[in-house]
Amino acid sequence: MNINIRYEMEAQSLANASLIFTEKKPLLLFAIGTFNIIAILFSGIMLTKLAMLRELNLSEVGILVFFCAWLFLRKPFSRWLYLRRIKRSTIIGKTMNIEVSRNGIIWSGEGLKTNHLAWKHIRYILEIKNGFIIPFSMVRFIWVPHTGFKSKLQIDKIKTLIVDKRVPLRTYPKLQC
Repeated sequence: MNINIRYEMEAQSLANASLIFTEKKPLLLFAIGTFNIIAILFSGIMLTKLAMLRELNLSEVGILVFFCAWLFLRKPFSRWLYLRRIKRSTIIGKTMNIEVSRNGIIWSGEGLKTNHLAWKHIRYILEIKNGFIIPFSMVRFIWVPHTGFKSKLQIDKIKTLIVDKRVPLRTYPKLQC
């Protein structure tokens, strides 16, 4: 059973996939979640103090600005950085070919060398609303958008294969690239 996937690489979707890949790593997921809780608590304290006493000193204003920037600007800024870097890549606009089989995943494309990834080396797969992100090292992943599949049946087959190969599938239905 081979599933062939073919799509054109787009900067915006690769930038979004890069952000999701980075932020959904187990350790980073924990660290970001913890820091978000700290930011919400400190921001709440500063806003409560501001509402009750109608004053904040300069360091408290700095803390409030920093934590608000973390909470509201971190993702857009990170996405912008990824997009800026990816737009300079020579692979944008080129076709990516991926073949998924019982032996693993083979991918190739213009500007890329052909690579193979055995199922035993895949620790987990992220499924989002419009595709799959398959990490294969700490800094690299394969983006497999649903638009590259020929039919919904192929998407179901790849999900079945993931279950058969006992690869954890982490699903994030609200996220998309």
